[in-house]
Amino acid sequence: MFEVLRKQIPKKSHVLFCFGEIDCRAHLLKAAERQNKPLADIVEDCVKRYFSVVLEIRSMGYLPAIWNVVPATNRTDLDPETQEYPTYGSQLQRNKATELFNNKIGILCKNENIPFVSIYDKLVDRNGNAISRYFLDRIHLSQDAMVFTLDVMKKCFPEINFNRIP
Repeated sequence: MFEVLRKQIPKKSHVLFCFGEIDCRAHLLKAAERQNKPLADIVEDCVKRYFSVVLEIRSMGYLPAIWNVVPATNRTDLDPETQEYPTYGSQLQRNKATELFNNKIGILCKNENIPFVSIYDKLVDRNGNAISRYFLDRIHLSQDAMVFTLDVMKKCFPEINFNRIP
């Protein structure tokens, strides 16, 4: 990643990070159970490690931003593209890990004046379950999520003309 940035991306470019999805879907819950630690502590350690890289990228002269972790679904349509993606725990447990992760990273972003692009709240119902129409499969967002994704992107990056995107 650092090599690609140095060789191909001009300084002062926006760099949107997307990380933590598989952690929230599988690894954090397992680690909390295995280490007999509160999930919040495990999440905080993970977020701090990721965020240290974000700060390093910023110190190199780039403009980092972070994309939220999207909620886990309960969909069972196992297409060949996603059937091997691991999950652990129930959908609500995975979404609790995701909420903790997004909240922690969101606070760090706010404190460091780094944009946090989050549509998580639009993707879950009031009970914390993912709204399936916003997902193409068990993992990936569908085009139905694009409208509010663009709205949030416009707010996070007012200097970018998103209207030119068809």
